[in-house]
Amino acid sequence: MNSNKYNLAGWVAIGQTAMFPLVFGVGIIQSIIARKAFDYSGPSVGPSDLLAIALLAMSIYTIYMLRELLHDHFDYHGIDTLVTLAIWWIVISQLGGIGLKVLMMIIWPMSALGFLILWGSWMAFAMITIGVIDIMIGIKLTRQGNVFGDKIKAYAYVTLIAGVLEVTVIGTFLALILVPISSIILAMIFFQQKEEVEFV
Repeated sequence: MNSNKYNLAGWVAIGQTAMFPLVFGVGIIQSIIARKAFDYSGPSVGPSDLLAIALLAMSIYTIYMLRELLHDHFDYHGIDTLVTLAIWWIVISQLGGIGLKVLMMIIWPMSALGFLILWGSWMAFAMITIGVIDIMIGIKLTRQGNVFGDKIKAYAYVTLIAGVLEVTVIGTFLALILVPISSIILAMIFFQQKEEVEFV
């Protein structure tokens, strides 16, 4: 049962890695179509948001499964609360982002300054909060690195670096580059655990 559970989590993490650039690509195409076909240059809600919801659902599943793995194989509960906060952040940030885009679509056109204040304030709040959570997860996991092994230690360091970049806000782009790297490491963790369950 555990073998199948972690095998599925590994494949979801790989799917998460592939989905990440797809969301941004579809978002760019969505904006181009809105501009060319409807002469509209503001924020829009469309297929990219549906893909983003699917991506975030994968993120919730994989981080939850990481927590389960730490429970099952290391009896470690040190990041339970942080994982719960991260899951709630994923839900709130997605719903809040879509809601804000709908609001701006309703009141569009708006000044560039107004757009920057609204969207910039939301992004700053979202990035700083998840950055703090990521930093705390990274610190807690690195402290247990010798117990967990190299792959979880690598995940911890990537998460910590991403968190530091996120709280700066201006480093968000670099933090986004680390997302697929983090997903690949998670997949390796899950597949390794599957092998250990099967052969130990």
